[in-house]
Amino acid sequence: MKNTSDSKRATVQIEYDAEKLEALRFYLGERNATLENELIEAMDVIFRKNVPAQVRGYINRNAPMQKPVDSE
Repeated sequence: MKNTSDSKRATVQIEYDAEKLEALRFYLGERNATLENELIEAMDVIFRKNVPAQVRGYINRNAPMQKPVDSE
């Protein structure tokens, strides 16, 4: 999703099985990926799938591409 540094950001919080989360973070780390980047990509897919193109265009107008979070 496109975003500007001036855009308002929201936090999404979910509950997930702790053991599965630990395994997920481990294997993402082996690929030098982060859970945050994977979730952002998944949210963008959900956004594109469910929000009409005209609305997406309005929201994304004049916005540079969102930069992924660096993995540590």
